[in-house]
Amino acid sequence: MFKDILLPIDLGDVDSSRKAVSTAIELSRTGGARLHLLCVVPGYSMSIVSQYFPEGFEEKSLTEAAQ
Repeated sequence: MFKDILLPIDLGDVDSSRKAVSTAIELSRTGGARLHLLCVVPGYSMSIVSQYFPEGFEEKSLTEAAQ
């Protein structure tokens, strides 16, 4: 069926991500595909982005993404 499955996840919506991850794992196991997870972290170094987030949010986001 598929060789690779790319699954974007939202760390801000854990419940939705868990359901999507479990479904993707099942699909990749039954189809023999590789599963790739993608989480996008905004570019906080840009002032237009960083002004909307509290101080220390970048470090927290990067730590959570790495986990």
